[in-house]
Amino acid sequence: MSELSPWLIFDRLPDPDDLILFCLHFAGGQAAVFRQWQENAPQGTAICRVQLPGHGTRMNEPLLSDMESVLDGLLHASSPWLGQRFAFFGHSMGGTIAAEWAIRLQEENMPLPQCLFISASEPAHKHWWPPCSDLPTDAFRSFIFSNGGIPREVMEHEELMEIFEPILRADYALLESWAPKPVRSIHVPIVAFAGMDDTVVPQPVVREWKRFAASAWELRHIPGGHFFIQTHAELVMSSTFDCLTKLNEGALE
Repeated sequence: MSELSPWLIFDRLPDPDDLILFCLHFAGGQAAVFRQWQENAPQGTAICRVQLPGHGTRMNEPLLSDMESVLDGLLHASSPWLGQRFAFFGHSMGGTIAAEWAIRLQEENMPLPQCLFISASEPAHKHWWPPCSDLPTDAFRSFIFSNGGIPREVMEHEELMEIFEPILRADYALLESWAPKPVRSIHVPIVAFAGMDDTVVPQPVVREWKRFAASAWELRHIPGGHFFIQTHAELVMSSTFDCLTKLNEGALE
């Protein structure tokens, strides 16, 4: 059954009339970052937390380092649910994947999300940083730390780094090997979130998503740095759920 797919974690199974919000985590992260979302979601919204191979509950599975394999897995896992209303939310790497997922559905004439929420994320029409996934260990860790991709307490804990370094390398390789791609029109309303103090994905980079928007476009500013999804989780949830409530009421165009 589709609810047993390791790719998808439902904290409650959707009712037929529910809107499903598929949530994708950041590089090096896991689906647990969205654990509190269902209990705060508006009525008629079911949260589906996407868990990528090699992350979180799937730590024993091989990591994926190419976008096509990730998209293939997402399409297969989600296909039973695409007959009802749905939307995508992705933070950082998750936002890039969410956008590419929507584009893939569009290219294959499949049902489209009713909204695409892109949070602290870079579009794939250019490289936004030098390639780092193949750097030697010290250089890689220094690069990730300096770019805000990992807390100091994790970087200074050798046992933790032995776990997370391969995950981070695979995730960064996924993004590096996919870009650059042409700007492609996305015929779905896009709501983008930018951290006001984000130096990893600054506001001008998030604003580049407007070039992809062939439907409604909105940019919302959130206090905090790159991981505002954790430091300002309630604000991110309330902003997202405000849009979902309008979707459920047919008021978001």
